[in-house]
Amino acid sequence: MMFRGVVLGLTEGQPVRGLGDTFGIIGRYDIPIGSIGIPLPLVITLVLAVLVHIFLTRTVWGYRIYALGGNETAAGLSGINTNGVKILVYTLCAFLTAIGGVMMTARLGVASPTAATGYELDVIAAAVVGGTSLSGGEGSILGVLIGAAIMQALRNGLVLTGVSAYWLQAVQGLVIVVAIMFDQWRKSRR
Repeated sequence: MMFRGVVLGLTEGQPVRGLGDTFGIIGRYDIPIGSIGIPLPLVITLVLAVLVHIFLTRTVWGYRIYALGGNETAAGLSGINTNGVKILVYTLCAFLTAIGGVMMTARLGVASPTAATGYELDVIAAAVVGGTSLSGGEGSILGVLIGAAIMQALRNGLVLTGVSAYWLQAVQGLVIVVAIMFDQWRKSRR
């Protein structure tokens, strides 16, 4: 919120226009494959998903991230530098968020300081619906991608059926609550 406020203050809430056509390629270019075109943002997202999956499942750092999420005290007692892992996670989060921001700005063709307001809920919903535990230590990139696809299909389906856009957040919140309840129920059965 602090950085969002700084951006709003610096721009006085006005969008930045005239970013150039070459910048827009990142967000609007379709890679031709046969008779169809694959959107470049989808390709970038899938490449990043594969890289993050490999990082989380095939490296010591990935193991440490899951260990820290599962039980920070136990991870620290086992010799993991928990502060170093947290710094790495926050740095990677910021880097990947910046890539998402660049792709969104390129897609919109304008840098609006309010463009992604409220997307935090979308991200949490996609992660939780995809099987990531809010308690930590569980989840996968594939699950998050599936969760994001489910949430987008839900949003598109509601719009196509004529549900008012004002109700979308309520439905999204309900989906998150149900996913959390399911996660807690699943954990209690173990």
